[in-house]
Amino acid sequence: MKHHALSRFPAVALAAGLTLLSTADKASGFVVLTFDDPIQLDPAFPSAQNSPAPIWRADRYPAAIFESAILGGENVLEFGVSQNDREGARGSFNGPFYNFQGYKLTMPGRNSFISADFYIPSTRPSDLGTVNVGLWGSGSVGGTITAYPIVAYIADASIDAGFYYWEGAWEELVLGTFEDAFYTLRIELDEPNDQFLLSVTNDQGILVADATSAAGGAELIGELFLNLGNTFDQLVAPDDPDEPQTFSVFVDNVSYTPEPSRALLISLALVPVLLRRRRAGA
Repeated sequence: MKHHALSRFPAVALAAGLTLLSTADKASGFVVLTFDDPIQLDPAFPSAQNSPAPIWRADRYPAAIFESAILGGENVLEFGVSQNDREGARGSFNGPFYNFQGYKLTMPGRNSFISADFYIPSTRPSDLGTVNVGLWGSGSVGGTITAYPIVAYIADASIDAGFYYWEGAWEELVLGTFEDAFYTLRIELDEPNDQFLLSVTNDQGILVADATSAAGGAELIGELFLNLGNTFDQLVAPDDPDEPQTFSVFVDNVSYTPEPSRALLISLALVPVLLRRRRAGA
């Protein structure tokens, strides 16, 4: 397992790359997926029911690549799409809805915070269109989904590159090219004010941008999604179907917590900084 520089949070090994880090108040524990061990995927697609965390279940359409990898000497999640799964090549799963490909976790408890580190390479295949990758959540009340908070990085010739959030349409969070480095995307439910707090920080823990979006009366965040748009040109088939073009991003430190205290959220904000600093010094 990865050794995190968090002496205040004793680590307890769990299944499949999970580390549970808890304070003296055990009700305020949080979970960090560091991808040190093989990833557990639900093999069924489509699946009729949710699988409990830490099993990842396909969302919309399964990403072609979703496996542990090494980046900068550390274990991370490689998360990618394939030219073989482009629009027009998916049989009954064609259409814009299925162009977003990825996996989700159904989280136990009354979660109100999710987070993940994203590394988006600047080098990509010539036949790939828009880059659209991000952290999604589902806010719900009484088992009914009321909102999908999303923070995503989007880059395309027709839109200014940057981080965006979803509020019925893509809204600018911050414009700029944020590639070839880790950035932490966070979504927190602020239930008293019926809103989600959305933020992006860099690998030094410095806030890049933040915003809010409507929660629709949500009382918890029940699911965590990692989705990547498959925008390979549908008119261009791979020269060799066994060696299609692919595009991958890298994800680390996927985190969630049930009803965190404000003090714990401050500590959570430091997690990526400590992990990134460890990598820098490795």
